[in-house]
Amino acid sequence: MREFLAPRLYFFISYNTLKKNLIHFAEQLGCIIEDGFSQQTFDPNGFALIDDNVNPDLIHRLANKISILAFSETLITPLAVHHLNPTLSLTTFKKVIFGLLPSMEQNGIHDILIGQSSCWQIMLEHIELASKKDCTVVIQGESGTGKEIVAKTIHQLSSRSKQPFVPVNCGAIPADLVESELFGHEKGSFTGAVASRAGKFEAVTTGTLFLDEIGDMPMSMQVKLLRVLQEKKFERVGSNKFIGFQGRLISATHQILSRLVEQKLFREDLFYRLNVLPIYVPPLRERLEDIPCIIDHIVQREMMKIQFSSQAIAELMLYHWPGNVRQLINLLERAEVFYGHITLEEHHVRELLKYEPQHSLAFIEKNNTLISSK
Repeated sequence: MREFLAPRLYFFISYNTLKKNLIHFAEQLGCIIEDGFSQQTFDPNGFALIDDNVNPDLIHRLANKISILAFSETLITPLAVHHLNPTLSLTTFKKVIFGLLPSMEQNGIHDILIGQSSCWQIMLEHIELASKKDCTVVIQGESGTGKEIVAKTIHQLSSRSKQPFVPVNCGAIPADLVESELFGHEKGSFTGAVASRAGKFEAVTTGTLFLDEIGDMPMSMQVKLLRVLQEKKFERVGSNKFIGFQGRLISATHQILSRLVEQKLFREDLFYRLNVLPIYVPPLRERLEDIPCIIDHIVQREMMKIQFSSQAIAELMLYHWPGNVRQLINLLERAEVFYGHITLEEHHVRELLKYEPQHSLAFIEKNNTLISSK
C-alpha cells in the first residue's frame, strides 16, 4: 500500500515492551509510524496509541483532532475509540486498525486499492497527483475495477475532503431529464415541475461532482457541460439567473473516449477539457499477482471463515476475471457459503468458477500450457 493511503499511527507509549510490539505490528500492516510526542499537527484520519501514563490533558486535546486507541487495562476514558489489553495479538490489531480506518467503507476502498503490481503502482501515483492538483480528471477502466472508489479516494485525499462527494450515473438518467438532474429547475419550467429543485451542480457546493459513465451523456448536454466548465457558472432549467460553480469535476467511463470522439459520439472540445489528468484503472487480469493480497485483505476485513491453499490461489490466478475485483469479492462470498471453515484446494476453486457465466476452461488450459512451457 502506498504511503499516502496507509493508516498513520501516533505513539504515546511509555512501556517499552508494549511500544516495541505495537511498532512491530504496525510495520507488518504497512502503517506509517510517528512519534506522537514530537508532532505539532496530526492527520485526522490517523490514530493515537496511548497508555495510562499519558497526561490526561494531552488525551483531551488529542480527542478533538484524532481517534484514540487505548492500550492499557487501567486506562479508562470515554474518549477511547477502542480499549485493548496490552497482550493483544496481531490479528486483533489488524481488525481494530482497519475496522476503524474512515476510508474503508462498506464498498471497500482498500479492497480495490490494495496491490503491488507495476501497473497498479502507476495508477496509485496518478491518484496521488490528482489529490494534490485541483484539475479535472477522467477515470477510464472496465466495469468492476472500482472507478467510483478511485474517484472517492481522490476526493478524500484532496483539500475538498470535508465537502460533499456527489456521484451521478449519466447512463441511468433519461435523456430528457439529464439537464434538470444536473442543473436543477424552477417551478413550472416543464410539465411535472411542481416545485423548484436544486441540481447536482448546485448540491456539490465546493466539493466534488463525479459524473460516472460520461460517455453516455447526450450530445446536447455535452455542449452545456462544456459551457459550465469554461464559464464556471450555470442556470437552472427555466431560470435566467446564473449560479456559480466552485466544485471539482471528476468523470469516469468504461468506454474509450478518444474512440468516441473519432466516431463523432463525443465532443472533441469537451474531451480535451475533461482529460487534463487521465487515470487508467487496470482490469484484474492485468494484475493477477495482486490477487493473493486482495483475497487476504477481504477475508480478514470481513472475518470470513475460509482459507486458500497455495494451489487454490494459483488456480484463481489462471482465471481471466471479466468482472474484475467485484467478481472476485462475489466469489469469496460464495466460497464462504459453500466451504466455510475449511482450506480450499484447486478442485474447490474449479467448482466455484463453474457458477461464473463467463468461465472458460479453455482459457485456463491455455494458461497452464503457457506456464509449463516457461
